[in-house]
Amino acid sequence: MILVGDWGSGIPKAIKVSREIWKYLQPYLGARELHVVHLGDVYYAGLPSEYQRNFLPHWPVPNGSENDVGSWCLAGNHDMYSGGHGFFDMLKDPRFARQNQSSYFLMENEHWQVFGLDTSFDPRDFSGDIGELYGEQAAWVAQKRAASPEKRCLILTHHQPFSAY
Repeated sequence: MILVGDWGSGIPKAIKVSREIWKYLQPYLGARELHVVHLGDVYYAGLPSEYQRNFLPHWPVPNGSENDVGSWCLAGNHDMYSGGHGFFDMLKDPRFARQNQSSYFLMENEHWQVFGLDTSFDPRDFSGDIGELYGEQAAWVAQKRAASPEKRCLILTHHQPFSAY
């Protein structure tokens, strides 16, 4: 699993990171389960045009490789500045099909549960400043953990769970 965050800018350094990720993954294709997770923020306002220009063309998993490498994406505050429309439209890309167009997800194997949680979407705050779990996520996590208490757990979010502020 490779994690990148605040990556969706389309700038040359971000494109270089994308190429290096794909280069790193190639020797493992077909040999093991592979996933790339974006921890959020497509710049600058999360507009659909920004996803089309800054994110999807440069995503490290090329079109047609969705069966070889799982693609996952969390929303960040920049993704919500325009109401999240660009984020949810982007999730329709076939590379993100495993996410089922949801803003949160679970990757699971026999040893691990990896939760990607949405800390950016809140109908009271489309600017993404509140940073709390939206909807039924906390209950969903508790239910999934109770069903598999022997598995180790990793939680991914865009916003840190604790802050001095």
